Formats: sequence, C-alpha cells, structure tokens
Amino acid sequence: MSARSNATIPLRQAHAPLVLALDFGTSSLRALVFDARGRFVEGALARRPNGFRFDAEGAAEADAEALCAKLEACIDAALAKLGARRHDVRAVVACSFVGNILGLDVNGRVCTPVLTYADTRAGAEVQALRARFDEREIWQRTGCPFHTSYLPAQLNWVRKRRAAWFKAARTWVSAGEYFQRRLFARTWASPSVASWTGLLNRRADMWDAALLKQLGLRAEQFSPLAWRDAQGRLPVLRGLTGRYAQRWSALREIPWLPVLADGAAANLGSGCTDAARVAVTIGTTGAVRVVVPAPVKRVPRGLWCYRIDETRELVGGALNEGGNVAEWLRATLKLPSEAQLEAYLLRRVPGSGGLAMLPFFNGERAPGWVSSARGVLSGLNFSQRPEELYATGLEAVCLRLAAIAARLEPLLPARAAFVASGGALLASAGWRRMLVNALGRPLFPLHVSEASARGAALQALCELGVMKSEAHAPLCLGPQLRANKSAHQASQTAGRAQELLYEKMVAWTGAKR
Repeated sequence: MSARSNATIPLRQAHAPLVLALDFGTSSLRALVFDARGRFVEGALARRPNGFRFDAEGAAEADAEALCAKLEACIDAALAKLGARRHDVRAVVACSFVGNILGLDVNGRVCTPVLTYADTRAGAEVQALRARFDEREIWQRTGCPFHTSYLPAQLNWVRKRRAAWFKAARTWVSAGEYFQRRLFARTWASPSVASWTGLLNRRADMWDAALLKQLGLRAEQFSPLAWRDAQGRLPVLRGLTGRYAQRWSALREIPWLPVLADGAAANLGSGCTDAARVAVTIGTTGAVRVVVPAPVKRVPRGLWCYRIDETRELVGGALNEGGNVAEWLRATLKLPSEAQLEAYLLRRVPGSGGLAMLPFFNGERAPGWVSSARGVLSGLNFSQRPEELYATGLEAVCLRLAAIAARLEPLLPARAAFVASGGALLASAGWRRMLVNALGRPLFPLHVSEASARGAALQALCELGVMKSEAHAPLCLGPQLRANKSAHQASQTAGRAQELLYEKMVAWTGAKR
C-alpha cells in the first residue's frame, strides 16, 4: 500500500469510530475528520482564513472572538459534509499554534487581544528578566529562555505598558482554552500548551511559582493542568452547554480532549514519535523537533524543551520564518514561472551567486534568541537575477534549520532520519533538495497535508482505546532523499558564511544575546 493511500480514505470506506480534529493554524482555522486508522476522510475538511494583526511597534495579535466564530463555522461545515456519519464521531480534539495568551475579566469575557509568539514588543522585559534571574537555571527548569515569544516577558510588558488590560484580566488562557470555555464553561491546559508559555516548571509539573510571583499572578489565574489521574485517565470535557448542545447534538456527550500544541501534534502525526525520526517543518514558519523520554536532564544550548505528557518531552527549535519568506519574495520580485523556478532550484549549487541572507523578518527565536534581529541580504550586485535572490532566501531558512538540527545531535541515534512536512516545503522539490543537502541526513517527505491535525486525532484514538499508541499508526512517508556529498559540503560553507553575517548583524544592531 502506498504512503498516499495510507493517508486518506473516502468517507464511505472510512472505519468507525471517527475523530473530529480542530486546528487553530497561523494561516487558517480548520476542522477535519480522521478514521479509526488515522486516515484523513476525503472531503471532510472545512477551512477559514486566519491572520495576525502586525504593526510597526512589533505587535502580532489576533481577535479571540473572530477566531472562535470562524472555527465554529468550520465545525458546522465539516459535520454537514459527514451527513449521517456525523454520529460515528466519538471524540473531538484540537491542536493550536503556540504560544498565545488572552485575558478574561471577572465575568469570563475577553478583555485583551490574543498575544502571539510573533509579538516582539516585550524586548526590554527580556533584558529585565535576565538581570533579575539566572536565565540558565530558568531555561533548564522551564525548558525556555527569556524571549519575547514567551509569557514571562509578554505578561510583564502587559503589566507595564497595558495596565488596564492587566488589571481587568482575572484569568489568562490560550485561544484554544478559551474556545473550550465557551462550549463547556471550563477547560484544561494540556502539558504541551502549558510548556510553550515558558511558565511551566517541567521538574515539578506545575506552574512555576517564582516566575508567577515576579509577574504578580497566581496559579489559580491559569487553567488547571491536564495531567492523567492515578488510573491513567486523561481529563476530558463532556456535555456541551447552551446553544452548542443543540447546534452540535452529535458532539454533545462525546469526549473533547485538552488542546494539544501544534508542534507536538505535528511530530505525532508525522510518525516522529521517538528519536529515530526527527520532524522538520516548513509551513508558514519553520521548526526542527524530536520526541525523547522525559525528563531531559540537560536542554541543549540554544534549544527549547517542552513537555508532551507525563513520559515524553519535545526538544528542538523554531524560526519565525519559513514559507512566509518564500511568499514575501514572490510578491516582491519579478520571478519566472514556477516550473522555471523549480528547475533552477534543483540545479543550483548551494551558496552560489555570492549572496547570503539572514531571514529574520520578525526577530529570531532558536538558536540565538535575538528578538530584535532583522533580515539582512549581503553580496548584491547588478548581475544577479531575481531567481538567485529567491533561492538565497529559501536556502537561508534551510541553513537556520540545519543549525538547530546540529544542536540536537547529542540526543539522536546514529541512523536518525528527518521527516519533512509543511505545505511550503512539500510543494517544492527544489526546496526539499536544498534542505537535505543542508542537513546531511536522510530526508523522507511526509504524504500527510495536515500533520498537526492528524497527530491530535491519533492521540484521541489512543484515548478511545482504538490504537495502542501513535507509533502504531501507518507511516505515510515518501521515497528517501539523500544528501549529495559535495552539495552538503557547499551547504556547510554557506552556513559558515551565514553565521559570520549573523555575528556582524548582532554587532551592528547592538542586539543583546
């Protein structure tokens, strides 16, 4: 059976029970259906566009009510496409972009925008936290450095610069948690979503007391953590309230699982359930992630470590850039046709053309964590063509991902392979070729277009007892790609040139590291 046939199934052939998976994505909100074997049910997909509000100050915000209204419309549409088979749905699960946070007032109403990981306004608070705490100890304790993408800096910024928001907020939740509160009047914070905040003490399995005290907040102002009970049962929500009980009667009494972080879900959905396979994703943004047993004794320098559940952690690094770089270059440059671009990417030698780029369009996350970093293009001259600039941008993303992957090496077995996912990467054979040459490890394209939603669905199937573990789901991998030795060496040379440019950028801008 081919990888593609393992990935999808027509509705009439789908095996019950079915799982409804909801995805709070950065570019869109989606509702999808998967069958008992973890296959996407063809046609059972509804999508609505999403987008952050950016401004020159560094804001990257979303509207909670708009997000929820769009996701509700997706659920309506997905159920309509199922027809009578909506009654075969036995669980609902969600995954969400992380981190994000919003405040609710004393009556449970939204009183702030959704602040997202891409918001860079808290730069000064990062430096203040570094002056007050031993960042190295906090990094090992929470798995996260001080950075504008995490809550210690973001909520300090809110307290100082948006005091009315901070005063009005009695509860702080993620967008996914807020959606569930609307439906059930209560919610849980999964370990994966809580980890992405930078406020979870991964050694004590609770909200970090010292950081909360510094913020002037209490653990009770956050959702309770969704750890399993003594019988190994995951806390779930049942019994839709109010108008939702009538609107989605087929979903009223079935379990709704705690929202899973999208990165953790993507690993599970792509078959990267242990250190033998490493997930590398280029969607809107980019990331490299590996699942390892918990607890990780020492988080590798420059990387994060998030809890997935009681027994597993996720180690890796993420970029603010990925497919958004390719999209910006397409909109900005006078490029040839897609076919001509692909042909050029496939024959291009890494690092050729004398160009180097730092793809920091919205600050840097891993591995340097310079939130004030900005994009740099070096080596321009009049002889260069638009396709060369385009290729340099795509290569720049690959080189940053390779730098993250290199720091993961101590956690990986000798024969570890990489699994490529993300719409931007899977749409371009040339970009995949660049990536495998940058990594120097075998790369398997993933034949699943919605890896995060699939991973969330697999978790639900495990909770239902249909599947023993996510590792038992069919693999949906394409033919192996191998690095070309000379191209890998050329890519390493390009990586060193990028790193020199990075050091100069840090010196030019006076950025704090």
